[in-house]
Amino acid sequence: MAKFSFSLFFIVFFLLSAAWMMPEGVNATKCEEKLYDGCLPNDCKQKCLAKYPNSSSECVAVPPIPFHYSCYCFYDCAA
Repeated sequence: MAKFSFSLFFIVFFLLSAAWMMPEGVNATKCEEKLYDGCLPNDCKQKCLAKYPNSSSECVAVPPIPFHYSCYCFYDCAA
């Protein structure tokens, strides 16, 4: 019985340790902002990084118009 409770203690201990050590970035929510239409990848990235450091950018297709893209910036929302 003592061996069972000792094993159970370590299992619970390791699970709680893993949950406690999880980085805060895992729980961060992402926000997005449309910067402009007519996206150019390098320009989009540069403007996005200037506005939101540590962000990412992407040219996203606008559905009704073929071959039309908008620049979107993705960043961590402030808590």
